[in-house]
Amino acid sequence: MTPTCPEGGILDSFQMFCCPEECGECGGFGCHEFPGGESNCCTSQITETCDTNNLPCEIVPEEICPSGGVPNDDGSGCCGSNCQRCDSAACQLPINANNVCCTLNVTTSCETGELPCVNIPLEEPKTCPGGILSDPLPFACNPLVCCPESCDVCDISEDCTLASECCAYTFLFDSIGIVPSDVDVSCRNNEPPCIMAPENDPCEVNPCLDGARCGSSWTSEAGCFNEAICECSEVGNNAGPFCDVVCDVGETPCGQGFPPFSNYYFEPNSFCCAADEECFAFAPLDGGELNYSCITKDRPTECETLECVNGTCYIALYIGDADGFIPVEACLCDEGYYGGLCEEAIV
Repeated sequence: MTPTCPEGGILDSFQMFCCPEECGECGGFGCHEFPGGESNCCTSQITETCDTNNLPCEIVPEEICPSGGVPNDDGSGCCGSNCQRCDSAACQLPINANNVCCTLNVTTSCETGELPCVNIPLEEPKTCPGGILSDPLPFACNPLVCCPESCDVCDISEDCTLASECCAYTFLFDSIGIVPSDVDVSCRNNEPPCIMAPENDPCEVNPCLDGARCGSSWTSEAGCFNEAICECSEVGNNAGPFCDVVCDVGETPCGQGFPPFSNYYFEPNSFCCAADEECFAFAPLDGGELNYSCITKDRPTECETLECVNGTCYIALYIGDADGFIPVEACLCDEGYYGGLCEEAIV
C-alpha cells in the first residue's frame, strides 16, 4: 500500500517522507538547492511526523509490523529494524546493501512476532471433530486420518494392530492394499474413523449433479487431491465426470461404483454401455493397471478346451487389437499347485 502525504505534499523516493510541493522533489542529491530550501526539501532535516498534517514530515508507518519492524512498500510484510528501506520483491541489491532489505521468499507470519515476516494469518492447527488426528501418513499425498476420540493416539506406526480403530491403516486399505474410494471413507460423509479432506478440497462446493456424493482422487498422478470424483451410481442412470450424462433406457453407466466391479480402480463414470453390453474391468495383455470398458454380453463364459489338473478353468478377458477383447481360457490353481494346467506341486 503506497502511503499518502498531507495535502500539498510529495513523497520521497523511499516513500518515508513528505516535502512541500514547492520543492519539486523530496530529498535526494542537491536537495539543499531545491526551491523551498534545505529545511523543507532534505529528508535528513525533517523531524516532525505527518500525524499532525504539517509539512515537511516523516510518515508514521501503520502498525502492521512486530516491534521494531520496517513495513515493505506494499504493506504485505516487514523487514528487520536494521533496514532503512523494505521492498516486497525488488531485491536487485544484496540484502542490507545500503540498508535496503526485502521480503521476497519470506514465509514467516507477522503474527508470530518474528522478523522478517509477511502479513499472512497463522495456519489453524488441523482438527477432526469427535476424533483424534494422526500425523501425515508416509505415502503419496500424505493424507491425515481421524481416529475415534476413545483412542489415546491415532497410530501410524508400521506395526500398529490392524484390527484396532486406533490404527490409521485399519480402514485405509482393502485386503489387497488399495486405498478405498475417498467417498466411502472421507470425514465429509463419515464419523471417525475417516480420512480428512485435503487442503484444496475439490468437493468443498459439490460439483456433482443431482446430489451425488463427491470424493477426491487419491492418485499422485492426478495431483493428489486436485480432481473430484462423483458417485453417480447413487443418483440413477447417470454418467459423466459430474453425473451430467443421463444414459438412455436400457443403457448402463460404466465406471465408478458399479457392482460387481471394485470402484477402487475406476475413474468417474464417463460413458454408457448399450443394452447388449456390460461394464467390465480388464487387464491389458502386457500387464499394467486394470481399466474398464463396455463388452458384449454374448461372449464365452465357460471353458471348452482347457482341462486343469488341480484347479478350476475360467475365462480371462484381455484387451486385444482392433477386434476388441480376447477371451483366454486359464487355470486358477488349487492351493499347493502351479503351472499352466496346475500340474506342478509346490514342494
